Amino acid sequence: MKEGGVLVVKIGGSCFSDKKVPKSLFIDVIDGVCEQLQSIGMPVVIVHGGGSYGHPIAKKYAIHDGHRDDIPDQTMGFCLTHDAMVELNHVIVGRFLEHGLPAYPVQTSAVFVHRNGVVINSNLAPVDALLDQGFMPVLFGDSVIDESRGFGIISGDSIVVELANGLDHEVNNIVYLMDVDGLHDKNPKLDETATLFTEVFLKGERMLVQQDETLVSIEDAIDQADGSIDVTGGILKKIRALRYIKRHDITIALINGRAASRLAALIAGDDVPRTRIVIQDGDDADG
Repeated sequence: MKEGGVLVVKIGGSCFSDKKVPKSLFIDVIDGVCEQLQSIGMPVVIVHGGGSYGHPIAKKYAIHDGHRDDIPDQTMGFCLTHDAMVELNHVIVGRFLEHGLPAYPVQTSAVFVHRNGVVINSNLAPVDALLDQGFMPVLFGDSVIDESRGFGIISGDSIVVELANGLDHEVNNIVYLMDVDGLHDKNPKLDETATLFTEVFLKGERMLVQQDETLVSIEDAIDQADGSIDVTGGILKKIRALRYIKRHDITIALINGRAASRLAALIAGDDVPRTRIVIQDGDDADG
């Protein structure tokens, strides 16, 4: 972990929720994160996913596709998705407050506007102002207005990128909390021989990992091992999103948020199981 600057912690839905069970929430996981952040000596922004709160509703009404005439009550679905996310955010922020952390919710849909699924308007001034005063802003994946499609979904992963690129405060560290230790060559939930990739190199459009002392594409590494590696339903998507971070000196790590004290150990500088994301210039040699 780098010293100074802002730490962005993304709490993935797979970390605190069973996505197969509607509105499931592992309170002990959230409490564990809170306890590990109680003595942190740097400003923190929290971003959390939707877990089994917003995702099922958004999927039912195809909110990600934007407005569709063939889906009845889609407008209501847009509202219900947001309502579910606000409900989840209220519970999570409540746990942070219970642990004495000055968490303050920031309504994502009031901060970001899309055009064709891409953020074109980002007002992060309230987040900067909260950080100025020592608060812990909490944002979340949400349904948002889209100028071209009517509406859509902004993921927590996209929010992390927007924070890294758009905050006046300097973001020096980003940590993703998941239900596995990071990116593996096989599904670690199904195969105990799965090996953790300790580093992923992002070079332009390419995502590379070291395999047998050679850098190969993530896709090739997965194809050679286990096509179901994306056990959270989004590890590769998370990594792809990080390619759009403009600064290459930010420390980025994927760790297991369910493992006791793992986050605190990482913050303290201990060597913990994790996948480190290294962003490099796209024209670098493959090595």
